[in-house]
Amino acid sequence: MARIVHVSATIACGIYTIICTVAKCQIEAGHEVFLVGCTRPDDAVSSWLDELPEGVRFIELPMEREIVPSRDWSDLWALRRTLQRIQPDVIHLHSSKAGAIGRVASLGLGARVVYQPNAFAFLRKDVSSARRT
Repeated sequence: MARIVHVSATIACGIYTIICTVAKCQIEAGHEVFLVGCTRPDDAVSSWLDELPEGVRFIELPMEREIVPSRDWSDLWALRRTLQRIQPDVIHLHSSKAGAIGRVASLGLGARVVYQPNAFAFLRKDVSSARRT
């Protein structure tokens, strides 16, 4: 049995669907599954916490969605402390922010790290080209 941690700075729409689908299969296979992320008032999935597969342990860890260097460093260290407490075998990173800070936060912990882009933010048309870059 492996201890698996999913990390996402945002948990909505496609990311939520992927995490629930994968986590459900992981629990059915006998693994211990955690979800580290944050609730946001603008999340598209209403009451998603109540809809997580049974057995997923949610740990609230507020992370800034946008790039904010001073806040990103504190998010990184908070994530690292959380991962050290959980002692995961696998860290599954979702979202651009989680992918960036999660790789650094997981250094030296001995866990396998997987990054799965669930959408490609750089393809968005509703934001400026500078922001996409």
